[in-house]
Formats: sequence, structure tokens, C-alpha cells
Amino acid sequence: MTVHYTQRAELALNRIAEYTLDEWGPEQRDRHMAVLEHACEVLVPKRARYARVSHRKDLLMLRCEQHVIYFRRLGKDFEIVHVLHERQLPRKHL
Repeated sequence: MTVHYTQRAELALNRIAEYTLDEWGPEQRDRHMAVLEHACEVLVPKRARYARVSHRKDLLMLRCEQHVIYFRRLGKDFEIVHVLHERQLPRKHL
């Protein structure tokens, strides 16, 4: 199985990396991004059946530290749709 990323997800991950670099430096950025990458590439496929359904019924979600990874199944593969910090979660803005 393969994990694919939407442009939106790639942009979100790039922004997370830039913010982390600016706020806490390169070592913290590298550690934080490694954790997120592991979650997307390893945990999403392994734990997909336990993932919660998001506010959009076509998306599943998995927490990773302070972030939520939104994804969907594409046959045997997975697509990372978006990654949001917990402060950006939709329910926080309702």
C-alpha cells in the first residue's frame, strides 16, 4: 500500500515545518516533522480501521501530538488530505 498526499496536505506540512523552524529551530523542526511523517506513512495505514470519522463522513482522522491528520482510503492505498493543528480544528470554530 502507498500513501499519497494532496497538494493541500503537502502545503500544510511545509507550513508546519516552517513555523516550527522559526519558533524552535532546526532540531525541533526535524524531530517534529519526523513524528508527523511516521504518523502519515506508518500509523495511518496500520491504524486506519481505528481512526475516527471526521466532521466530513468521507474523511477519517488520526491524532499526532498537537495535530490531526485527515485522510481517506483509495482502494488499498491512502491519501493524506490535510493536516491541521488542534487550534485549527473545525469544531473549535463552530
